[in-house]
Amino acid sequence: MSDLKDKKANKGAKTFFTIKCRSEPPPEVKWYLNGAEVVESDNIKVSFKEEEHQYRLDILDVQSNTAGELKVVAKNENGEDVKVGSLEVQFSPEIAEIGEWKAGPGDEAKIIAKAKAYPFAEGVWYKVLEEAAEEGGEAKVEKIDSSDKAWARYSSSVEENGLDATYTLTIKDAVLDDAGSYELSCTNRVGHMESRAKLAVITEEPSFPKPLADITTTLGSTSTFEAIVAGVPRPTVEWYQGDKVLAKGKRRMFEEEVTDSGGLTATPFFSKDTGVVLIKGGNIVNSDGENIADVLVEDGKITAVGDEIEIPENATVIDASGKLVIPGGIDTRTHFQQAVDGKDDLVDDFESGTHAALAGGTTMIVDLVIPEKDGSLLDAFNSWKESAEEKSCCDYSLSVAITSVTDQTMEEMELLAKENGVTIFKMFMSYSNSVMIDSKDLLSVMKKAKSLGCVVQVHAENGDMIAENCKNLLAQGVTGPEGHLMAQSDEVEEEAVRRICVLAKQVGAPVYISGPTSTAALEVIKEFKEKGVPVYADPSIAALCVDGSHYYNKCYNHAANFVTSPPLRDDEETKDILLEAVIDGTLNMVSSGHCTRDRSVTQDNFTDIPEGGLGVEERLALLYERGVESGKMELTQFVNVTSTAAAKLLNIYPRKGCIAEGSDADIVVLDPAANHTISHKSHHSSADFNIFEDLHVTARPEFVVAGGKIVVAEFQTNAAPGQAVFVECSQDNRAVCLQQCY
Repeated sequence: MSDLKDKKANKGAKTFFTIKCRSEPPPEVKWYLNGAEVVESDNIKVSFKEEEHQYRLDILDVQSNTAGELKVVAKNENGEDVKVGSLEVQFSPEIAEIGEWKAGPGDEAKIIAKAKAYPFAEGVWYKVLEEAAEEGGEAKVEKIDSSDKAWARYSSSVEENGLDATYTLTIKDAVLDDAGSYELSCTNRVGHMESRAKLAVITEEPSFPKPLADITTTLGSTSTFEAIVAGVPRPTVEWYQGDKVLAKGKRRMFEEEVTDSGGLTATPFFSKDTGVVLIKGGNIVNSDGENIADVLVEDGKITAVGDEIEIPENATVIDASGKLVIPGGIDTRTHFQQAVDGKDDLVDDFESGTHAALAGGTTMIVDLVIPEKDGSLLDAFNSWKESAEEKSCCDYSLSVAITSVTDQTMEEMELLAKENGVTIFKMFMSYSNSVMIDSKDLLSVMKKAKSLGCVVQVHAENGDMIAENCKNLLAQGVTGPEGHLMAQSDEVEEEAVRRICVLAKQVGAPVYISGPTSTAALEVIKEFKEKGVPVYADPSIAALCVDGSHYYNKCYNHAANFVTSPPLRDDEETKDILLEAVIDGTLNMVSSGHCTRDRSVTQDNFTDIPEGGLGVEERLALLYERGVESGKMELTQFVNVTSTAAAKLLNIYPRKGCIAEGSDADIVVLDPAANHTISHKSHHSSADFNIFEDLHVTARPEFVVAGGKIVVAEFQTNAAPGQAVFVECSQDNRAVCLQQCY
């Protein structure tokens, strides 16, 4: 008998199971669902095709009660054969009516909603600011984000119980302005549902709905008086005997229990964080291996890794059983201060950007300092560092762009490397109207960087060719986002990559190519690596997950949201080829290139569209989905390209990039079965779009420890700005470190 295949189906859909069975005499075939023999009905049909020896079970309307184990038994006088499969029923969220809730001024208000879904539905709460002006219109709502100071009194939680989930919105110290409508939005990969609730903030005089009952008792026994008290806000209660207030003593005990619909509130996980954290029983994955063990964190460092570590008295314990414990991610390419072309239109700054990073399991970023043309490198560096010190929620380092080459440039490069911990200098071979550097200056900077033990990072596209192509396309009437892709073809990228690789070979210096997107550029990188040239490269997560077909979308704003340089390629194969290059080591790391821009632009010139990307929050989850979950990438490889290789490139390994005694306590507890659907409605970026919208990811950071502090717990973030550390990168033993990364 052939195997019975496992199946997934959406609720309400049709599905079927088949087996082929041939025997003499012909078998008697019976089907069983969850141990009970299947009986034909209007919904379930059993059939047999004699000529094909095929037995079939059709389910015409998949429901929750048709999920589970399916077994087929074929039997004749000579024996029997049994095959087992399963049916997984997926259905979109179903939210029960939430109703109306009330609280008094100063009370802790709660709104509780119950929903069913499979897989688990992510829940996001919104405050309704303004109802729709007309029937069928959209209400004005604002996402409740507890990390935002404006929503500091608000928090949300969710409890799962099988298919059921309870979503709770809690408001501390309720005020009259908290009254109004609230919306719960639940989303899984099957669908989406929204539901409304109303909160009334009222006052109600104390009352006794039930009078105090008389008690008759015997001498020496215990008597209990019970009073039910109503009132908003919650009344204070005193007991009297005659005119005398009764005080608590050995013979008198007073207890109060809140019995209103709000229920009891659990202590937030973050309030337990004492600086001592014990992560128990997780699968610890480093780039060089994995094992089941405990991890102890004290004073911002990992102080022990081993079996059955004794729980310190004041420790916060995280149960990581069945979870992955990995080093915090390191993202070597972010833009949280200024965009490449100098426009002040960034949506995410150091605060919102690093908050999103932590939510996605990245505990350190490297942001790019971009001085003005002919401006001071040191002045720009200090400006960036000052902003990051104030706003960053996670550790950070800085790379510095070279926008012009003078004697001052060379002097300041040396000061930045030797006294300020800068190890990466970036140059642009594109953006001919602003920051582009010619080949002569490229050569000078590479020589200087080599003498300092630093790495030159390069945006490799031919800026002169791009400028000419843009001019010609506009003259031909091409104005939409597709012009961006047409102007920056594979050849434009390939030429620049080859040119910088030749210079690196001539100088004998390493070069770091940022964000390659074309297979043509990839082939050049492979060619020079085979020649022994130390070429490093990191595609953005976007280049591995989405493609440039979006540039042709009829919605101009949608297409504009995907504009980045080098552009995403418009074939479906490129992202798979780039992924394979990450797996085989041709591409050393995966970064985000996170640069969210305000794209409210006119629609008559594609060159006016601000360039940028998204992915600092989504990077780890998406790469896990594309690499590990697909079976193409080992866990150790995943850790290497998201953390370890970057730490080695920056020369901060093993301080960062591994789970080991003495390393910084930057740790991610990754739930490999969290199941989450990416959406701009629930991400932590300030952007009102997400290029990965509706993509499903299996794994997600459940807990994140950064600098020894729990900043993400049970998928909820609690990161505070200004607590991060600037990480100085050393040039000592640089060659060894680069070789390890390579």
